[in-house]
Amino acid sequence: MDGLDRLIDSIAGDANIRIAEWEEEATLYESRLKADAETRSREILAKAVEDAEHDAKQLIARAESLMRADRRKAELGRRQADVERVIKAALDQLNGKSKEDRVTLYAGIIRNQGLPKGEIVLGRSDQDIKELLVSKLPEGFSVAKEPGAFDGGFIIRHGQVEENLTYALAVRNNRPALAQLAIKLIEDEKNS
Repeated sequence: MDGLDRLIDSIAGDANIRIAEWEEEATLYESRLKADAETRSREILAKAVEDAEHDAKQLIARAESLMRADRRKAELGRRQADVERVIKAALDQLNGKSKEDRVTLYAGIIRNQGLPKGEIVLGRSDQDIKELLVSKLPEGFSVAKEPGAFDGGFIIRHGQVEENLTYALAVRNNRPALAQLAIKLIEDEKNS
């Protein structure tokens, strides 16, 4: 059996050599796969970090833009509130004028506008100047018994036509110009 043992040993030796070669090839292949996987993992991680940094920068830019917009909005709100305060103060000042000053103002408006004769409707706060106002105007003007539902200014009725010269309508019709004037006054006040 010597020959058979040698043949078996020879086959086993060849098989062991082939197994060792395959193990070596498998180990090399495994090493290459691990190296490729590590390289690819580092590339993926680097790209993810780069993308995250880019996204973070965009997020920060958007947040800063929103903050600037909010500041502009808040500033605009403050400016509008300041404008409203100035307009209200001006209206309060007009409404707070003395009887004589209100009569002079209203009679002057009627004369300067060349308004035709008619019935004058005064607001609730101007009921105390009825007789004095009519006495300062040409004949043909009268004052309505019932006050209008407004404060300051007046309405003149000529039959079916009404000339609305109330402060509320004057402010509404001239709001852009009044706002610009108020802003100028506010800025002048801040600069002085």
